[in-house]
Amino acid sequence: MVTFYIEGHKSLREGFSVLLFNLLGNSDFQVIMGRSNLETVKKFRHHKHAEGTKYLLVDLDMLEARRMERVEEYNLKNEILNVFFMIQEMEAWFLSQQSLLNEYYGAILKYPTQRACEIEKPSRVLGNITGAIKSKYEKVIHAIDLLKKIDTNQLAIDFIDVKNIRDKARAYHS
Repeated sequence: MVTFYIEGHKSLREGFSVLLFNLLGNSDFQVIMGRSNLETVKKFRHHKHAEGTKYLLVDLDMLEARRMERVEEYNLKNEILNVFFMIQEMEAWFLSQQSLLNEYYGAILKYPTQRACEIEKPSRVLGNITGAIKSKYEKVIHAIDLLKKIDTNQLAIDFIDVKNIRDKARAYHS
């Protein structure tokens, strides 16, 4: 069995479980949530499983080019092959799929011109662009539904860590 240690509020487990099912094409995994990067890294490091493999998925909170800084900060060099990042935050995934957001919010939103993975603080940007409509983005309310509806094939094209985590987990099951 594969275990995913994912940073985020425990209410997001359902959304991530559906996203991973859609991404991997199977349900032979479990999701363990951590409230912060540090808590999630600690769980990843210290939680022992009798069988299977484990992957870490946390916000990078910086530009992708600086990923090794985060790996070193969390002392994850020995586990680097099983460490994956949401660049910069999960909300960048949503911002990369404008048609999903337009449909979800029932409005044509005004998006930044830069690529989603280059947006600093995507959660703030998403909150700002949805602030003028009836239902401003709130992570623990909207992210669950958005994670369930996101196009995982496109996500794997747009974000290398999503592709890599998919490929590694599928290879494990082969």
